[in-house]
Amino acid sequence: MLQSSVIGFGVSGALRVSPPQLTLNKEGLCMRVYTYARFSTDRQDEASIIDQQRVCHEFAGKRGWHIAADFADQGISGAALGNRPGVLQMLATVSAGSTLLLADLTRLCRSQDLAPLLERLRFRGVHVLGVLDGFDINSPHARMQAGLSGLMSDEMRAQLRARTHLALETRARGAKPTGGKAYGFNSAGVPIEVEAAIVREIFGRFSFGETMLQIASDLNVRAVPAPGAGWARKTRRCDARWMVSALHAMLHNDRYIGRVVWNRSTWVKDPDSGRRIRRERPEHEWVINEGPVIIERAVWDRVQARLNQRALSYDGGRGGHPRYLLSGVLQCARCGGRMVVTGRLGSHYYCGTHRHGGSAACNMAIGVRRAIAEELILEPIRDELLSPSAVDRACELIRALQSAEHIERVQAPAPEEAKIEAKIAKYQSMIETDPDSATELRPVIERLHQDIARIRRNIWRSAQRSEVERELPAEQAYRRHVREISNVLSQKDARIAQSIIKDILGDVPVRPDESGRFLLAEVNLNTAPLLKVAGVARNGSGGRI
Repeated sequence: MLQSSVIGFGVSGALRVSPPQLTLNKEGLCMRVYTYARFSTDRQDEASIIDQQRVCHEFAGKRGWHIAADFADQGISGAALGNRPGVLQMLATVSAGSTLLLADLTRLCRSQDLAPLLERLRFRGVHVLGVLDGFDINSPHARMQAGLSGLMSDEMRAQLRARTHLALETRARGAKPTGGKAYGFNSAGVPIEVEAAIVREIFGRFSFGETMLQIASDLNVRAVPAPGAGWARKTRRCDARWMVSALHAMLHNDRYIGRVVWNRSTWVKDPDSGRRIRRERPEHEWVINEGPVIIERAVWDRVQARLNQRALSYDGGRGGHPRYLLSGVLQCARCGGRMVVTGRLGSHYYCGTHRHGGSAACNMAIGVRRAIAEELILEPIRDELLSPSAVDRACELIRALQSAEHIERVQAPAPEEAKIEAKIAKYQSMIETDPDSATELRPVIERLHQDIARIRRNIWRSAQRSEVERELPAEQAYRRHVREISNVLSQKDARIAQSIIKDILGDVPVRPDESGRFLLAEVNLNTAPLLKVAGVARNGSGGRI
């Protein structure tokens, strides 16, 4: 379930356009069957997702199951979990009693993380089924099948990496292209004169004192195609604007002075976050060849001297953890870029695209003080989720959800009840065919109705006992989790608090209001991360109210 509100930032303070309200998706109370699908390479497309979902839906349809939601990740490797929003959303949604349908196990994970992931789902009471490979998490052989699948996927990827690296090394030592290209060159390493002229302009302007932001902004104003202009992007940066980061990489690339280095670095994937991290290789492993020259050595030396001077005077740094509470949360609604912290001691949030690409890249120039943004964005979390009254309302909701599940269990016909109903229908049909048999059969039918009533009473009593047993622990778990979150947020340790804030808020779009004096932030509070600790998390839908 989501709660939505719109918050405004400006010189005059904050303006709440609409208050958050608690909503309940009644339709979602009984939806407990989910699907997950994934494709990972450019040799696949959205049709792969559609095919996987189709086989899962057909499997469910044959069993009379209703699919509550489909989760998917497109063009993302299955080697890690942290970079897959679809699987993370699925994990935040499924709970005890849920069924998760997969086309096969490799869609869920392609590494040895598969077995631990399935163990987590098994512990939470989630029934995982593989439609095509016949996997059943409740099978006695499920652990062996999961372990072998993860091990084989890891080994396959390792062998593929080794063969690819060996083939590229052979080409590099033969001074042949190894794939990829720098701006200004084609894939064969031959200069493209139109792009080479832009490279010379960039180096020349920077060597004479212009900043990277000034250069990037001017290139964007002139609509000069950026390095990624020809990429088939479908997400942010699909307009391929020039950014400071692109210029920074270009000014450090010694390929422009004819030095072609292969195997200088390697990219490794963090097994937790799924992010790729660049690591420098030892210099004796490099393969160096000569190539075409675009930049004269004297210009290169002036540029490097200025870059080195900037590095010595820069006292900042990029750590491995978020430094601010809303890092990765605030998002420019105009360009899709992230809001970044700039200014002395990180004083303001601004659109990163505008700050690093100029107004031609994104014209949202207005910013907001970091302290004000963090206070106002966290206010709905404190008021609507963590305050004593909010916790009481949530516990009432937990009880309502449990009561609904209780009613569902009570009203669901038992298997023996269906058999008795069939006998009653048979005897009534006999009476219609032979009215004289009514005297003998009506007492039998009456006793069968009494049996049904007795079965229903037993189900009700059992459900009542179960409801009493689980009600208090669920509320206690919720209240305990809220206390833990409140303590973390009060400490304002960004490394710990940011992940919690991200789970609850997701992406927070930020845009100027009509006057251009305020920034409006649309806040959706996702209660699922809190409710799931009580075992009652449900899907919901949010948006502006």
